[in-house]
Amino acid sequence: MKSLIYFLTIILLFACKKERTSFGKAILIDSPIYIENVYDSLYAYFPYDNSLKSDLNDKPVIIERLKNNKIKITNVSNNGFTGNKIQIIINSELDILDVNYEYWGDVIDGSTSKYTVEKIILALDKNFIKESNYKGYYTIQIKSNYSAGEILSSEGVNDTIMRFLHHGKFRVQ
Repeated sequence: MKSLIYFLTIILLFACKKERTSFGKAILIDSPIYIENVYDSLYAYFPYDNSLKSDLNDKPVIIERLKNNKIKITNVSNNGFTGNKIQIIINSELDILDVNYEYWGDVIDGSTSKYTVEKIILALDKNFIKESNYKGYYTIQIKSNYSAGEILSSEGVNDTIMRFLHHGKFRVQ
């Protein structure tokens, strides 16, 4: 009985320390009309292709072809006061290998936030291996670990953990 408890304890420890290596698969959609309407009405302001360049955002969408038939999609939004950057790496089998989220603002108050992407849904209208023109739509669930810092803590602001969704799209031409 004692050896069974040791065995289960070791398994539990390894299971808790296992890092996520995959976020699942991207899906190919035959008819993106419905999904386009949803994303267009909700997030029309988010830059999704390089026709939406500005002085602050020269390339809102950057596609990098990596080794072993992988691509890295970088989607950036910056309005001069705040901004965010989403990076998604997928392979030729449409496995989502990595997703990162960054946010920045212009307020310097000593607080910090660490963002972790927990889940993603990624839909593509075409396979990026076979096509050079395609669109993608994504929703990511993000966990934010907010640390108030010394200044705000003295004012009564507490550290918090919260989750939120971010929706985006991109077009490659």
